[in-house]
Amino acid sequence: MEVAREAGLDPVTLAVAWTLSHDFVGSTIIGATRVSQLDASLAAAGLVLPAEVLAACNRVSRELPYPLG
Repeated sequence: MEVAREAGLDPVTLAVAWTLSHDFVGSTIIGATRVSQLDASLAAAGLVLPAEVLAACNRVSRELPYPLG
């Protein structure tokens, strides 16, 4: 949430853009349950995150252990 706020992005937009930035991710599931939730997810299409935002996301992902591996 803090990284998204500092980047001026909706947290959902940041999360989707971050997953799309990884070439090893085969698909990104957005999980919208209402049409009104789609805007934030679709805003990530074509969004290129700056290097400092990617680095901040990567730091957070290392701090939070992956639950399945």
